[in-house]
Amino acid sequence: MIRSILSVIAGYATMVVLVMLATVLAVKTMLPATDLQSAMKLKPTPSYLAVNLAYSGLFAVLGGFVTAAVAGRAPLPHVLALAVMMIVLGIVSLLQSTSGQQPRWYGLTLLLLMPVGALIGGYLQSVRQVY
Repeated sequence: MIRSILSVIAGYATMVVLVMLATVLAVKTMLPATDLQSAMKLKPTPSYLAVNLAYSGLFAVLGGFVTAAVAGRAPLPHVLALAVMMIVLGIVSLLQSTSGQQPRWYGLTLLLLMPVGALIGGYLQSVRQVY
């Protein structure tokens, strides 16, 4: 039971930390802002949004992979729990978004991309375990 919970936390933490680091790097290199506070007030550029979606999807795959690897037995139900958690948190984020800086389609795309990415990562790890 503890390993199951830890597997979901490990996958989510992996994804969150990497997305945060990549976001800091993307803000510094792609937006005309000196810090994250001023970047939050800017309207993101299309290229920034595209890069953000790309690395978010990639890190979601990695998060699913880590969850499945840590889970050991029955990796896919654990990855499904991670995906459900991502959906719930994504919906909460969409409902609480008040800045209006990001287009609505961006949040909806992340809501779909992240759980699907995690499921792909979990599947890749489970196939890897078989061979």
